Amino acid sequence: MKKSTFVAMILGTIGGILFALGCVWHSYRNGMCSGRELLWE
Repeated sequence: MKKSTFVAMILGTIGGILFALGCVWHSYRNGMCSGRELLWE
């Protein structure tokens, strides 16, 4: 596997986790979260 591909996978995973946490935070603040956005991975 190329190093650049490995880095891209790591960044994608971190981005996905941050996006999920952000969605949870928004749902906590606003009381709802779009399921469509969760399926965006």
